[in-house]
Amino acid sequence: MTGFTSSLQNVLGTDADAYPLLAERIAIDTTNTLRGAEAGLRGFRRRPLLRRLWGGLRGHGQELQATIGQDLIAAQRATLSLVQEVMKEESRTQYCVNEVLTNLHAVNRDVDELLLQTSSLGQKLEELQAEIKAVRRHIDKEANVRRLMERYRVGDLSIEPGEILGSALYMASVAWNYWDEPVSRYEDEWKAADAVVRQRLDSRPRRIAEALLEATETVSADFIEPLLYLAESATGALRVTGMLMERRAANLSVQEKNAEEAVSIVTALSDPDKQLESLLVRDIELVDSIARELAPAARGQVE
Repeated sequence: MTGFTSSLQNVLGTDADAYPLLAERIAIDTTNTLRGAEAGLRGFRRRPLLRRLWGGLRGHGQELQATIGQDLIAAQRATLSLVQEVMKEESRTQYCVNEVLTNLHAVNRDVDELLLQTSSLGQKLEELQAEIKAVRRHIDKEANVRRLMERYRVGDLSIEPGEILGSALYMASVAWNYWDEPVSRYEDEWKAADAVVRQRLDSRPRRIAEALLEATETVSADFIEPLLYLAESATGALRVTGMLMERRAANLSVQEKNAEEAVSIVTALSDPDKQLESLLVRDIELVDSIARELAPAARGQVE
């Protein structure tokens, strides 16, 4: 396993290979911070998971140096090390590779402007881009999805995050693999993943607050922080689970009244698609809603 995978598992307490969506979100988020040391470091400090991953790979001295000196290069070098470890995995999806390359091209433009100060960083970026392009040549989406499906079917992907959130992570991971396919293929693969999930979920309708409370309660303690990370900028049902997991992370009780209150708040403030307005919901509808929040739109839908 790479140093990143080991560090990720130490921080998350979970198997990074079982939930590749986590690693890919980390790669995209970290390259988004490369374009400014001060802003990027503030972003890292606000997000405990990213801060601890970075510290595990580079030590805390790099962050301290960049904070004190507002040193763009120190911040970029520290962040690049994390991205480099993420992108060594040949199973990274085309969506992840595309987003990381887009961010790195922007960084290269910054490096060109600071060439006298950043010659070594520019070389490091070129090497990293070559690595990422090599990863692009080796992506085998069919094998990735087959492995995910086999692990999901035997329950290996839904123990730690629980049935509802684990199922949503599985469906979103499938979508990441087919992001660059025609929209019709993307939707067909989504339906196929949906069919697999339906075999495992209860089809009876129930109150949405009750379903989201159960989704939160069944998350193992080790998986709370990864799911909080994924829910940070979410809306709808995923945001409700994030609010309830914040209580769990603070060792506060999580009861039905808390779920009802969270549903009311999110419905009023951050539910643009009106996901939470139904009084009753089936588990598959909840899984679909959360998975679509985590998944990218098919490339043809955004171009």
